[in-house]
Amino acid sequence: MLSKLKIKIDANSKDIGFNSGSLFQGFLMEKINGDYAKDLHNLKINPYSQYINVTKEETTWNISAISREAYEKIISPILDLDEIIIKDKNLKIKILDKSLNIIKREDFIEKNLFESFDSKEINFKFLTPTAFKRDNRYLFILEPTLIFQNLIRKFDSSGKEEIFSYDLLEEFLQPWTCYLKRTLKFKVE
Repeated sequence: MLSKLKIKIDANSKDIGFNSGSLFQGFLMEKINGDYAKDLHNLKINPYSQYINVTKEETTWNISAISREAYEKIISPILDLDEIIIKDKNLKIKILDKSLNIIKREDFIEKNLFESFDSKEINFKFLTPTAFKRDNRYLFILEPTLIFQNLIRKFDSSGKEEIFSYDLLEEFLQPWTCYLKRTLKFKVE
């Protein structure tokens, strides 16, 4: 089960921006079970992600989960809230609207892996700062290998069967390596 909660917030405060994710992460950890929060710190792949998206039209807090357990323990506690309290900044933020999308993993696979694509281009839009961990160090380099390795591992952690191997990654990237270097477009906002 894959889920995404989009929370539209009243963000008239200059204290809230795309880089406020750590503040909202702290609020989220306060709202979930303490034992589960501790367990999250020991996982290689997080079963959730969260970020703030600020546009001219709205500010949203987006929380995604890649398992039923993560949905129940991370997203469910947030569903009934009508405000977000950021203690570090002494802020009370009103929740204006919420939308929840849930899709079965099998339906996601069918839609995203087996439908034909009209374009040979792959475009990534990074909404937040992005880093990859390699050899216990964070890398801020957007390499196709690191991106696809992370995507496959995240996919593996969403179900029981795992498909990741370095041979698969190499096989997947080999025919596209030159093409990817020319056509991957990274947009950082």
